[in-house]
Amino acid sequence: MMVKGYIDHSTLGRVIVTVNPRARRFTARWKGVQLHLTVPAGVNVASTTRALDTMAVKLLASKPSPYDIEPGRRIDFDYFFIVFGRSAVPDEVRSRLVHDESGRRGVEIAIGSALDPSDRGVEKLLAKHMRHAARFFASHLLDEAVAVSSRLGVAPAGWSVGSGAGRLGSCGADRHISISCMCVFLPYRLREYIICHELAHLTHFDHSAEFHALCSRYCGGDGTARRAELKSFRWPVPR
Repeated sequence: MMVKGYIDHSTLGRVIVTVNPRARRFTARWKGVQLHLTVPAGVNVASTTRALDTMAVKLLASKPSPYDIEPGRRIDFDYFFIVFGRSAVPDEVRSRLVHDESGRRGVEIAIGSALDPSDRGVEKLLAKHMRHAARFFASHLLDEAVAVSSRLGVAPAGWSVGSGAGRLGSCGADRHISISCMCVFLPYRLREYIICHELAHLTHFDHSAEFHALCSRYCGGDGTARRAELKSFRWPVPR
């Protein structure tokens, strides 16, 4: 069982700490501008603080800049766009479907003038609206998945789109594959990698060397490169 808490570090600020009994070492990851730390079971606060002290310089160097979600900014994705506007109500965030001059569909997210987009609470609220937009346009992911599956000649028992932000894909023991709606924010090259990753699980239900070799073959031989690109991908929305 994993347990969550936090530590206020003198240099890194508030750090979300997750105790994982299966963890063997300290691992840290930025999710937006929020730092998350996974620690092994039985580790005390003093040891955790010392670990953060040791990692602080490297972590600060890799800290992503705040999300650029100021009113007036537009972000284009393959199937839609998101544009940020200003809400007439100072303390609220609203979203609605819109079309641009060319007829392309998108979502406008309007931010109240009293809200600071860089505030962590407001950032979470904006992320919620962006995930709603992702779910609305996520049906395109199923069309892509079926196309990749047909090209490779590998078919699951069924496809579905999930709403979770943590896992981008999953393959169950029943051979049913789910792709997260969050994948609409990725370029096609990385969406295809996730689809191939889950299709490879139909043959190898693990992450063995054989699994990675098959996944890479499905990706045309560059699965390792795509996996690295996915890990370093700058998401336009906090996950």
